[in-house]
Amino acid sequence: MTRLLSREQFEASLRVLLTRETDESNLYYNIINPNGMISVNKISLTLDDLIPDKVFYRIPVYFGAAFTYYHPDFYRLDVLQQILEIAKQQHILVIGYMPPYYPVLRDVLETRTEFTPTINYLTGQLDDFEKEYPFHYINFIDSPLFSNGDGMFHDLIHPTPQASTLMMQQLYDQFHNYTAKSS
Repeated sequence: MTRLLSREQFEASLRVLLTRETDESNLYYNIINPNGMISVNKISLTLDDLIPDKVFYRIPVYFGAAFTYYHPDFYRLDVLQQILEIAKQQHILVIGYMPPYYPVLRDVLETRTEFTPTINYLTGQLDDFEKEYPFHYINFIDSPLFSNGDGMFHDLIHPTPQASTLMMQQLYDQFHNYTAKSS
């Protein structure tokens, strides 16, 4: 398992599973929505939070590392490819998604970072994976459902349970369509 996931990812997955079976309060500021997604259980954005300069300087460190410079190796698509290879050998369909961002955050990322070339690279790689593996994904970054942000986000990056439900429904609908095309 540790060849596919980092120790931190593996431990986080175990913590979520353990918490789900026992007491959800162990997830600190997170909650598990009824549809199985994890969301932030705090923060409501104010108009002051949405000033582009404040958004840029509040971008979490991992976003800075992910989008400030264009460096494709950062995304460890080799690990995803290993998972997809195992799925292919086991005849397992893998469904994924690219998460939505609050519109102000997306605008800041598009204008002040290497977000656009990075997303273009990632979607190109995911498109190639769809051709070779039993894999399908939806890009919620471009979804009009999240274009105004109202009621869809707890903060700049975490969708509300309602938004998560919409995402899961679209994934389900697409999965249904995908299996119908495959048969």
